Amino acid sequence: PEATPPAQEELPSHLGVHEERALLASMPLPGAAAPRARPPDKVQVVCRVRPSDAENCVSIEAGDGGDIVTLQGSSRPFNVTRAFGPDSEQQDIFEYVGLPSINYVMEGYGACIFAYGQTGSGKTFTMTG
Repeated sequence: PEATPPAQEELPSHLGVHEERALLASMPLPGAAAPRARPPDKVQVVCRVRPSDAENCVSIEAGDGGDIVTLQGSSRPFNVTRAFGPDSEQQDIFEYVGLPSINYVMEGYGACIFAYGQTGSGKTFTMTG
């Protein structure tokens, strides 16, 4: 059965044409799935520390609203949304970054993944699963 919009008398009379269209567009169709949560509006920075001796050169600590990454010998910490240590696997990063981004795109939102790192370190493999 085809969904029909609410009758004109059900809409508030003070609405203009644009407001009425916006209201109708925001109403769920009968039998439609509930909308999912909107993706975050801010840039998220995710870091993966991979060298096998990373414990000796990088420390990762949980902070307020994200993780704190500090390089050995540096007095400047880096605040990131999420940091993955050397024991993390490709699947962990894909499930945290790649999969949600794909889902957002499939729901009609925009998403971008910018991966930076050494050649052959697994950036593309991580993002594509």
